[in-house]
Amino acid sequence: MSFRTERLQLRSATLADVAPFHRILADPRAMTYWSTPPHRTIAETDAWVRAMIAIPPGEGEDFVVEHDGAVIGKAGLYRFPRIGFLFHPDHWGRGFASEALRFVIDRAVARRLSGPFPFGTLAVNVSGATLLGFLGGLALSHWLALLAGTAFVGSYTTFSTWMLETQRLTEERQLRPAIMNIVVSVAFGLLAAWLGQQIGARL
Repeated sequence: MSFRTERLQLRSATLADVAPFHRILADPRAMTYWSTPPHRTIAETDAWVRAMIAIPPGEGEDFVVEHDGAVIGKAGLYRFPRIGFLFHPDHWGRGFASEALRFVIDRAVARRLSGPFPFGTLAVNVSGATLLGFLGGLALSHWLALLAGTAFVGSYTTFSTWMLETQRLTEERQLRPAIMNIVVSVAFGLLAAWLGQQIGARL
């Protein structure tokens, strides 16, 4: 199973991924925010990859993330809606994590809520609006807020997909879902941004 985003390829894991993942999992910087310490042996990573491969379809979906043919990390869901991602530090700050997470969340929501309405994109954009509002509510410097907003949230949310899906619904003469997509996205997005800002301002 393999999928492409704008810059990345997301695919199922294989045992051939043990060595490239060990380079990530053995790096203390990469494991700073992970739930386990850096891997000391290749055997630890082998067991980790095997567990990733063995996730039952009903419990989650984990993807190897590649850029230019090289493994740079992983992103996925385990026991929805628990989400996780891990990337090599050499690839931090380039929006790869948010691009991968956008695909993972969109796919997970769309698979659980079938129908013409693009719930996946709505979930991504509303959660992104919440995060952007939260960052705006924090006492961050102008440049730090701009960097966080554009580098992470900007590559996570997707205005173009929202518009393309609205156009597709219109072309298919599904006018009610098309209008709902615009109205609900704007209304929920504004509310989410306001809520995020209120939360951020209280910290």
